[in-house]
Amino acid sequence: MNIVRRKLFKDGLTLCSLLLLPSLKSGSASETIARYPYPLAAFQAQRDRDALLALFGDGEAAEDASIDITLPIEAEHAGFVPFRIVAPGAEKIALFVDRNTPPLTLVYCLHPGAGAHVRGTLKLEKSSVVTCYTYRENQVFKASRFVRTTVGGYGG
Repeated sequence: MNIVRRKLFKDGLTLCSLLLLPSLKSGSASETIARYPYPLAAFQAQRDRDALLALFGDGEAAEDASIDITLPIEAEHAGFVPFRIVAPGAEKIALFVDRNTPPLTLVYCLHPGAGAHVRGTLKLEKSSVVTCYTYRENQVFKASRFVRTTVGGYGG
């Protein structure tokens, strides 16, 4: 009975793969990759302003109270700092940690109008200001929070 179940499962996966393959060839994945190429210059930049120019084409950002960035006030361990960002209408989200090298930590590229609700974890070198930059309506906005670390970090 176990062998029949395995064969059925394997054949079902094969069938699903074959059915999904044409939709992948239609260009949906390649269009997304072409629209949001990997921002290598931004990740190599050593200053926030240079990374912002590479990401958004603009080095200036306005403060925005509608960006909700949730971080612990004091992280138990610098190697695992949870975060949550809610940024209505954002097309791109970039997180910078000012005392990390390089400061750009991550970039999310989102479908326009989808709304941004993202969660994850950060790794900090030291206690730092974490700044979230969002791009929407051809403008760059930001919100910042300070995170104090007690143990660890990857800087020693």
